[in-house]
Amino acid sequence: MAKLQSSSCGNPGVPPKGILYGTTFQVGDKIRYSCVTGYVLDGHPQLTCVTNMGNTAVWDFPIPICRGESPGPSLIPSHQQHLQPDTHTGILKYNRYGL
Repeated sequence: MAKLQSSSCGNPGVPPKGILYGTTFQVGDKIRYSCVTGYVLDGHPQLTCVTNMGNTAVWDFPIPICRGESPGPSLIPSHQQHLQPDTHTGILKYNRYGL
């Protein structure tokens, strides 16, 4: 059996708007990711430090990313939707019936 080149995968980092749970990065260790409120995880939430064919410690999946939540389909008929800027935040919002 070949000698293990490295027993540590190293800290994989944290994606923007992401949260990393785990502080050890040795072969066999698992870490978990989640996202801050308003963002959803795209990718694997759990990574495991494993050895590859070359006996090097690597993470079994790439780090996930956090994407802004997209609103679901509107239940208001399209002819009754009107895009209006929110006067406090400047964010465009649908205003039902144009009121």
